[in-house]
Amino acid sequence: MKDNCQGPNLPSGVRLARILRGFSQDMVAAAASIDQALVSRAERGVPVSPETRRRIATVLEMDEKSLFPGK
Repeated sequence: MKDNCQGPNLPSGVRLARILRGFSQDMVAAAASIDQALVSRAERGVPVSPETRRRIATVLEMDEKSLFPGK
């Protein structure tokens, strides 16, 4: 029987960093002065503006390139 498992469902770098810091999406959004929906989009890998990436990285105290590889 063929196994269709594609491996563990790992959180994105943004989501993982947020969770490890004990922040909710609302907390990150408020600290970054952006809408919570933008945090959600970033976590799901949906493109967000460079300014949004910079703000999220600043709040999470991480390098933007680490959180958003390839951007």
